Amino acid sequence: GGTPRFDSFRLSLAYLAVAGVAVPVATGVSAAGVVIGTGERDGFWPLWPRMALATAMGLLTVTPIAVEASAAGARRLRAPARRWAEAVALAAGVAATSAVFGGEWTNPGAVQVWLLYAPLPFLIWAAVRFGPIGTSAVALA
Repeated sequence: GGTPRFDSFRLSLAYLAVAGVAVPVATGVSAAGVVIGTGERDGFWPLWPRMALATAMGLLTVTPIAVEASAAGARRLRAPARRWAEAVALAAGVAATSAVFGGEWTNPGAVQVWLLYAPLPFLIWAAVRFGPIGTSAVALA
């Protein structure tokens, strides 16, 4: 009942259980069954996890930010200039560290694994200062 929110642990955990596990497994199994039933591919077991992960990625990245943005409405747009400057700095940091995930590494090894943690401080910053909508936006980026 009411506006859906992600500002409590219980609601976030319930969403994660449904949108991160139950729905992707159900859609992955059914979509793989349809694809195999039409004769397009062979092998149900290699196909359904990929379909489930594709569904989970969409549900876990796009939906929370859309729900939070619609629940916040115009009140988020009326923030002071200082808050907008902080949001721009956060977005610039996320964009700069997201370059880690693009391209190919010439020497993938244990030395470069720490680079995968580069976006983590920005995720924490977004969670603390901007709440669920900021966390969702950084995770989506």
